Amino acid sequence: MMIQNTKYAKDINGNIIKAQKGINKNIRYFCGGCNQELYCATEGKKQYPHFRHKTINGKKGCGDSEGYIHWITKNIFAEYYKNISSFDIFVDVMKKCTNDYAVNLCKKQAAVRIDIKKQYPHITVEKYDDGLRPDCLLYDDIGNKLYLEICYSSPVSKNKIDRGLPIIELSVNNEKTIDTIIEKGYISKNLVNFKLYNEYDFIRNYITFSYDECIVFHRPPQQQTYSDLKKERTHTMSEIDKVIDEILLKNPYGAKAYEERRKRLNQKNKDKVNEEKIIGHSKQTFMNFED
Repeated sequence: MMIQNTKYAKDINGNIIKAQKGINKNIRYFCGGCNQELYCATEGKKQYPHFRHKTINGKKGCGDSEGYIHWITKNIFAEYYKNISSFDIFVDVMKKCTNDYAVNLCKKQAAVRIDIKKQYPHITVEKYDDGLRPDCLLYDDIGNKLYLEICYSSPVSKNKIDRGLPIIELSVNNEKTIDTIIEKGYISKNLVNFKLYNEYDFIRNYITFSYDECIVFHRPPQQQTYSDLKKERTHTMSEIDKVIDEILLKNPYGAKAYEERRKRLNQKNKDKVNEEKIIGHSKQTFMNFED
């Protein structure tokens, strides 16, 4: 799609200029995508202020719309990012319980809020990083990095993904996307389409929850727990098993754990019975032999 009018342009020194009333029309402005010279249209009564491409060889519009969207998005975002104290991204993750007894059973889908600026306070635009050139490179003082890639029509390259660094790929179709991100001050699925690659290092501090939040084994503090019974050492195993069953059956995810536990106990009892039968059979055979 060819873009005819743009909200932003660059001056002869490469500075980003926003179209607005009262702008200096005596200097030259250029498109950030195709580098074609633009003229200002800022005094109209019906149209919003904008820059307009001049007609060249009968064609009027940006010859590199993707280049323009890339240019304006990464540069405006970088300038914005340098001057803020926090910037959040909302990510859906599968959180796992840190309780050893429930780690494979107690899971929940949750949206977590991650402050990117806190993890990666610095940003550069199109700076080479070991042979790769991300649209924006976010990094901290000890060498941790994150790539921010702008996707207009071409997704992030396999070479960048294979590098193993976390990547946020933003799907951007027009100027409005970056304007909305800056206006809201965060990134979410409801705001803009994005994908994450190699995200473990990026989200690893947000994918677990503590025993207090455990939905399989957690019970209110005033009730007796399996650990309490274990410490007292005055209860039979059947009493302890009964408490565990009660814990499991009182929560939505406990049924599965309860069934698995019943299967293991039944199998254990069967093995014990079979073992007794084998031992009894051996003794009887021996006695018959003696007779």
